[in-house]
Amino acid sequence: ATREADRRGSGSGSGGNHSNLDHASIPNFQKMGQQGEFVQLTAIMDIDDQEGLSKAFTTKTITAGVSEIETPLSPQQAKEGCDAYAKELYSRIFLWLVGQINSATSAIHSNNPGSDSAKGGRTSKKNDDGYGLIGVLDIFGFEAFETNRFEQLCINYANERLQNVFASDLFESMIEEYTREGLAEDISYETNSNVLDLISGRDGGILNALNEECIRPGGSDMAFVAKVVSQNRNSPRLFRTDRFTKFQFGVVHFAGHVVYTADEFMKTNKDAMSIDLQKISATSSNIIVALMAPESSGDNVRRQLSNNMSKNTVISKFHSQLNSLMKTLKTTQTRYIRCIKPNTKKAPKCMENMEVMRQLRSGGVIAAIKILSASYPNKMDHYAVLKRFRNLGSKPDRSQKVKDQVSTLLTAAFNDFVPPAGDGNA
Repeated sequence: ATREADRRGSGSGSGGNHSNLDHASIPNFQKMGQQGEFVQLTAIMDIDDQEGLSKAFTTKTITAGVSEIETPLSPQQAKEGCDAYAKELYSRIFLWLVGQINSATSAIHSNNPGSDSAKGGRTSKKNDDGYGLIGVLDIFGFEAFETNRFEQLCINYANERLQNVFASDLFESMIEEYTREGLAEDISYETNSNVLDLISGRDGGILNALNEECIRPGGSDMAFVAKVVSQNRNSPRLFRTDRFTKFQFGVVHFAGHVVYTADEFMKTNKDAMSIDLQKISATSSNIIVALMAPESSGDNVRRQLSNNMSKNTVISKFHSQLNSLMKTLKTTQTRYIRCIKPNTKKAPKCMENMEVMRQLRSGGVIAAIKILSASYPNKMDHYAVLKRFRNLGSKPDRSQKVKDQVSTLLTAAFNDFVPPAGDGNA
């Protein structure tokens, strides 16, 4: 569900801010012999039209009315197109691999090899045979480097959305239960809703500002930062200092302060793959490469791209995938496992107390403990209480509901309770 960030940030785990795919190079078209790079590429991609593939990498087709004009790309433009194609192909291969794994391990798809998931598509939460779904979501680690770019914004935004779901699942459900049972009063907890408003709000949100600047003629990274700052001056989650450059802005995330450097944000966000490369991919006999083809053809494709430029950006796709993930999570019974890093040195038998507390606080664990301390930390269902404490009173009336039996049992037990001698409340 978050494959756009995977495409843009697959190299960030090694401590860098750029994907390894950013180092993709244009095939050497001058080596057209038997062992040339381009010949090898066409063989790997299962595309017979070598000349067509060469043009797709080095030229751009512009449609003017009923005629088409081929214009050469600059080396930089060709490099960017090659990068975008490599990243999209990586994404397709990843989805195909997940689909194959699902097909091999899922009873649904084993019985139905023609299912969408077996071909690399999505799986449903339940099918006609009554099968359910058990999923594991490995949440992105919060990232804050010396220089934080577009990839870190995507990853940290995903963290904020998932943290919001965690807070809603845990805190709100607990508060509703305690209030309903009269066990707690005046319970409050910190939310990150104002961070989400800053990042993805409809009016002045960082994501919308970036998309607007990407489709605006003459848009620039500097203008994007200026717009974010001017539209969110009153947000408690946005900060700037005199030491910041014109490309920098800061966000107070749930897990801490992060300063983002926005140069090349627009270039990374556009990441547009050439229509020519998509069309030549359709001729491949490899099913993964063929999936790179546009959903429609000809003028319709160009018209759609022109009318929906903001929807075709990386951040828009990422946002859409996150929304889909959140929708799925809300229909499931979620269990959370919090992993705490004991130290930043990756050393055994070493505990950095302040770092551990920061993680506990940013992960919502401290807030959960406060709520639990305001009520009763131990919970038992009625049947377990009846089974364990039935000897405290008279034999319960089994014709009653279990809840009523427990109420009768505990009422009698509390009435017979005698405080210890010397208790001030005696």
